[in-house]
Amino acid sequence: METPEKIFRAAIPSELLSAIDETPALIVPVVVSFAALEAIPLAGTPLAGVPSPSLHLLAACLGALIGVVLYSGGDYWDRKMFDPRYGPGGKWIARKSKFFPSAKDLAATRKAAAALQLPGVTRETQEGVYAAAADLVREAGRWSDVQGPLVISKFVRSFIWPSLLAAAILALLAVLALFGSDYDRAVAAGALAMACAVIGVASFVPYFQFRVKHMTRLYRLAVRLIQKSVTT
Repeated sequence: METPEKIFRAAIPSELLSAIDETPALIVPVVVSFAALEAIPLAGTPLAGVPSPSLHLLAACLGALIGVVLYSGGDYWDRKMFDPRYGPGGKWIARKSKFFPSAKDLAATRKAAAALQLPGVTRETQEGVYAAAADLVREAGRWSDVQGPLVISKFVRSFIWPSLLAAAILALLAVLALFGSDYDRAVAAGALAMACAVIGVASFVPYFQFRVKHMTRLYRLAVRLIQKSVTT
């Protein structure tokens, strides 16, 4: 008997389903971008005479555009930060850390999933195992069993780019204020820059933790589904 999730996903185009899954993580950069644009002082600029509703609409449109660009850039952190540390042969697989997760269970379940001879998987390098396992779990209508940590991981990851960019901009404003002998503004901008930088760097901790949890659950479930299909 098909599960309600499998029936729902079969009835909805895959592109729409992906958009629904990505919505929580997309909200953060859009909202942050909109808030940043709204905070820009317009006094003395050509936009000072533009009606407020028009400015709000412009900020909303630009915020959505900038937010989508920032969210799309989130894959950069997967390629440059997560995969080299927690991918096959990653540097942090056996690492014990107070903040970052151990990936021994992830490595074991990924190895077991790679041994299942799933289509498109290279057993020796484990290349393609995530996509194959995800397809298997989706087809079984069990994606909701492993989706939660992935959604949280992407949601937290979406804080990184806005936080680091805000830190860079505020640091620049602090330097300019310092050169202008506006020490109070320099201190305030510098403090905000440090706070944004801390938020951006600290976001890597839950981002890594929940991504490892998601992948471990995914591979474990894929192995169980294959074993169940063999025995029935």
